[in-house]
Amino acid sequence: AGANIPVINTMANDTNPWLNFSINSGTGNPAHMNIGNLNMRLNNNDKAWGEATLLLTKQVQNSYLRFLNSYSNDKDRELFFAPYVEFIRQLFLLWERHPNVVAVELLNEPPPSGLPCLKSARKSRTAVWMFYAHVLDELDKRGVHPDAPVALQDVSGSLPEANHLFDKLFREPDAKCGAWETAMLHKWASKGKLVLSFHFYPGFATQVELPEMLKLAQKEAAKFGQVPVFLSEFWCETAKEMAETMAEAANGGVDAVTYWHYVDQEYTGEPGWYKYPREIKDIGEPVGPNGEVNMEAWKLYLETVHDESFIGGDIDGAEGGQSGVLNLIPAEVPVKTKKAKHTTKNVH
Repeated sequence: AGANIPVINTMANDTNPWLNFSINSGTGNPAHMNIGNLNMRLNNNDKAWGEATLLLTKQVQNSYLRFLNSYSNDKDRELFFAPYVEFIRQLFLLWERHPNVVAVELLNEPPPSGLPCLKSARKSRTAVWMFYAHVLDELDKRGVHPDAPVALQDVSGSLPEANHLFDKLFREPDAKCGAWETAMLHKWASKGKLVLSFHFYPGFATQVELPEMLKLAQKEAAKFGQVPVFLSEFWCETAKEMAETMAEAANGGVDAVTYWHYVDQEYTGEPGWYKYPREIKDIGEPVGPNGEVNMEAWKLYLETVHDESFIGGDIDGAEGGQSGVLNLIPAEVPVKTKKAKHTTKNVH
């Protein structure tokens, strides 16, 4: 008995699957490896992304844990932590010019870390919240006083008590941060610069219904002095269901709510922010949501990647977008409606 762990897939008979678009290989711009290397596409398509195929690799688990602890090591602080904090500072400078920004989120759906070592994985929550505290401290030291608040998520974007098995595996109670780290988090909360962000994707990390999830969010927010709560992602099959869920969340007490995700489908012709030339659309999608490859379409798409005329790519959960959702938000949420189908769309 046990769970099937996703494995990395490669094209049959490809003896050097990671060569194309790799650094110094002369096979393409490395910045485009995620969309131009076909073997990458077998592992970052919609299905693979939802199954956390990449996140469960040894490379990601080891490097991610090292990243979370980078503030405590001089070499890693220079390599990872300092550039990351500078990136966050630049985000604040960019977004302060836009009044519609809800918050700047430090990590999106921070995954469990340290697998397959369960002892390390058990400390995933503590590692994430201690990392947050040190980032906030560094922002203070750099004199960053943002207009927008900072949004913080728990492991996988879920919340404590949303799945007790998940809690036992990846969350120490109340994240065993030290007194200094806890004080730093409360300091930013007291300034009105902290927001609790969470996602609602029923699955392994979340096994409660939305009303219960909203209560858990308020409970967690109270630990910081009742900071605002932000339902920053959820997904339903239709725009109408998305709109009704937004209304339900607002009535349930969240301070802000956004869905996955707005797409101008009239422009893209696709359920995401990617677009294909007519000659490709007439043949079919280069790589489908389940990783199926249309080689004829792929060859044409690959040409657009090399000449950099491409417009996006269907990777990392890019599908599921809708247009016109806000126009459908009801003035009143019906007491009894057909239950919206929330899924694990875009869980990472």
